[in-house]
Order: sequence, then C-alpha cells, then structure tokens
Amino acid sequence: MDIFERYANETNIEGVDQYNACYGGQAAGLCTLSWVESERWDGRYGIAVATDISEAHPQALAFVGAATTAALFFPDAPMPHHSQRASCVLHRFDFCKPVGWHDMAPITDGKYSVECYLDALDACHSTLKQKLNGRGPLEVTDLNAFHTGGGYHIVKKAFERLLRAEGGRIKPDEKERLLVEKLLPSVTLLKIIGPCHTVSSFLNTASVVMNLMEKALGKILLVFTYGSGCAASMYQMRIDDVPFYDPMEIWKIQFYRNAIKMTPEASMPLHNIYIETWMKFDYKPTGRRNAKISLWKYEEDVYYLMEIDKFGRRFYHRGGLSTGPLDPSLSLPVDKAEERPPRESYGPVL
Repeated sequence: MDIFERYANETNIEGVDQYNACYGGQAAGLCTLSWVESERWDGRYGIAVATDISEAHPQALAFVGAATTAALFFPDAPMPHHSQRASCVLHRFDFCKPVGWHDMAPITDGKYSVECYLDALDACHSTLKQKLNGRGPLEVTDLNAFHTGGGYHIVKKAFERLLRAEGGRIKPDEKERLLVEKLLPSVTLLKIIGPCHTVSSFLNTASVVMNLMEKALGKILLVFTYGSGCAASMYQMRIDDVPFYDPMEIWKIQFYRNAIKMTPEASMPLHNIYIETWMKFDYKPTGRRNAKISLWKYEEDVYYLMEIDKFGRRFYHRGGLSTGPLDPSLSLPVDKAEERPPRESYGPVL
C-alpha cells in the first residue's frame, strides 16, 4: 500500500489482504467484482493482486511454482462474469499452517487434500447445475480452467470427473478430443512455470486467451478455483474481447529471454537459504551474493526485500541493490518517523 500513498497520495482504498490457502486471491477477486457491481461503486477500476507465497520442502519442489497476477475489474470488461456462480466452504484439516509452526512449508495430507478438492468440485458442480435449471456446467461451456495446486494430473482428474457426472461413460477417443479442445488451452503456463496456487485460476484463464486469442471470442469459460481448508467457487465468463495479453508464443520468447538458467545443483543451496529465513528477525538477504548472481540480473521494476529488522518489519527497494536511492521528492514524513532505512544503508550504489 506504500506505493499508493507515495506515488499518488491516494489513501481512499477499500480492501485488505485475504488469506485462505490457495483461495485468497480468488476471494479478493470476487470481493472486487462485488464492489464494482454494487451501489457503492464510485467509478474507479478495481484490482485484485494474487501472489504465490507457497513453499515446500526440497523433496517436494516439483509441486511448487511461482507467479503473480493482477486482475482488473470494470464495467463492460472484455471477459464479463455470468450472473450465476456456486461456492463450497468446508471445515477440513487437509492442509494447515499452525501459528508458530517451526517450518515454512505447511502440514499437508496429499491424498486427503485431493479428496477434499474433489468433494468441493462435486458440490460446486451440483449447485451450479441447479442454478442453470438442470443443465450441466460443462454442457453449456466451451472451455475450462481448473485450480492446479497439485499439477496437471489433478486438473485432468477433475475434468474427467465432471465429464462422467454429466455424460456417463465416454469413449476414449471422444474423451481425448474434449481434453484437447476444452482443457489443454488452460494448462500451458502451468506446464512451463509449475503448479501455482493462489494465482492458479487467474493464470489458467490467461493461458486460455493467450493460446487461442481471436479464436476464443464468443466462447464461454468455466472456472473452478479451490483453496485447502477448504473453500472453492465455480463460475462462468464470456470472452467478448482479447484483453491485455501477448500471444503465447510471444510471451514464451520474453519469458525465456529474461530467465536465469540454473541447474538444480546450483539452485538448491539458494532455495535452502530462502527456507532458513522463516521466522527470522534482524536479517538481510545474501542469497544472490552467495550464489554470485550478477547485480545486473536484478530487474529495474521489481521490488526486492532488503531487510527484515529486529521487529519483523520488512523493507523493500525497487530494483534492489542495482538501483540508487529513492527520489527525494517521493519521500514521506513517515519514513523518518518510523526510521525506515534508506537505500544507502544496504551497500554502495553502482
């Protein structure tokens, strides 16, 4: 929120952080949508930012991706929501992070978590079918995007489960055709980045449009989003226009051009340093320096963690160690009042 105050002197903001395992980002999105649709909407656009802060033990890194999305909500948007949606909230301990837990990674019962996912899927499907006057959600949609916390095999399992619920037994060749046409466009980014969590439904929605572009126009997209614990929603969107996306092939070029190539042997020590920051106070990150990653690999528009002070406060700087001090005109009185450390305190300016 510092950016709103510092760069625009804007404090009239509604909304706070939302946490519920993988569902937090979607909860923020639905709250923002409800605000835009309400009598209290004041004409401004709404934005829901979802970030993946998920973490796993080194032996489970295959199930962890990293991504951030920003979803913009406004009237006459290129991808409007349909009026009906269904949700399912249950009290489950398939996944939890106890207060004061000694480890960054959560306590997870993998098999049971999949069962909870499928229970929530069934409940949302049944409720939405009732709201659609008995018509199956898959029957009235052209494309599908499912939550992908466990990877593609979970998405495929969920899609096939709904196919059976609506159509009974399906011949293998017909099932394969439906997978290719209705599901695969949503999982391209998942297969490149890895399983994402809070970001999942937004990322997979983007994947559909980036893959199909103009071919997606007029199509109805069914979205299922889920968070352990558990909370889930299912809704439909109509693709009226292609939003602010690059085609998938263009995005891939940009993505790989900026990627830092590292072997597992080189990246694991860096990951272990990150894990050790859990519950740390009075700490300054040294992972990039220890791994001898050039300062020129820092991205100018990215905010990097500079310090966790003795009170647990986190301080960031745009561009990290590769950029200079903040423009004096952007300083706030609160910087001095709260003794926020300036850029110079973290090392020489290049």
